[in-house]
Amino acid sequence: MHRGGRSRVLVLLYHRVLPGRKADDLDRFLSVSWEQFTAQMDVLAAAKCAAPLGSMAEEPSTDDRPIRVAVTFDDGYADVLEYALPILQQRHIPATVFLTTGFCDGSTAAWWEQIAQCLRVTCSSGSERTLRYRELVRRYQRRPPTDRKQKPELAFSMPANSGSDEQRKFLTPDEVRWAAGRGLTFENHTHSHICVAALSEDEMSYECGRAASLITAWTGRTPQVFAFPGGGWHDISPRSLRTLARAGYPAAFASASRGARWHDWTSWLRRAHIRVLPRRPVEWTTTMEEFRSWLT
Repeated sequence: MHRGGRSRVLVLLYHRVLPGRKADDLDRFLSVSWEQFTAQMDVLAAAKCAAPLGSMAEEPSTDDRPIRVAVTFDDGYADVLEYALPILQQRHIPATVFLTTGFCDGSTAAWWEQIAQCLRVTCSSGSERTLRYRELVRRYQRRPPTDRKQKPELAFSMPANSGSDEQRKFLTPDEVRWAAGRGLTFENHTHSHICVAALSEDEMSYECGRAASLITAWTGRTPQVFAFPGGGWHDISPRSLRTLARAGYPAAFASASRGARWHDWTSWLRRAHIRVLPRRPVEWTTTMEEFRSWLT
């Protein structure tokens, strides 16, 4: 039985929510089904453990609940409004979107979506398409941070939101403005979803500052926290943490994927000038048994 003291925190990381019938094999890499998400939010509502992300960025405090859980989404996919927001509103669960503003204004393309869209056109075999997608994403992610500063050099690169409205995957500025008044909080995820570990302080300041100014203009609220694009250990650098601290961010969020040894980072992070907190990715393959185990 929980007897008070310091409450544990869990920050859930989602990207997309799609009905199972609408998600193809490539969509599922960054999605959970609408059915899964509904069941997961029912668990949080029943446990009365959902809390705003802002409370996680503060130092842990005494709380009667054994665990506090925050719901977050990365990048700013448009289907969050259509499929996730109604579920959250019905259950009075707050949620945060870490927004990549360049995806919203069309100035930046999501490289992984470029890969997926090309493979949908060029590969008729689902199994081949999935294998090639995994290979190309892995190849790009393993490039040195200095190389990942640039757009992926792929022959099938195409402009963002090309073809038709059906291909538009990210929120527009008007949709961000609308959602900000209906239960979603928007925080900083850079302007172009670049690997910040490779950036100079001036470049990092631009990426964060540009995103912050657009989010403020669209929502009327200045972002308070930051999430690292990619979110892995190799996506973070002492220089990027110093830049965030100077910009006034009290905390930043990374990703603790399955098997990640977050405790190995503790000594390094203790020397940082900003709190860096892990998030738990929720995947298409996450079972309800596994999800419930995170709350115990």
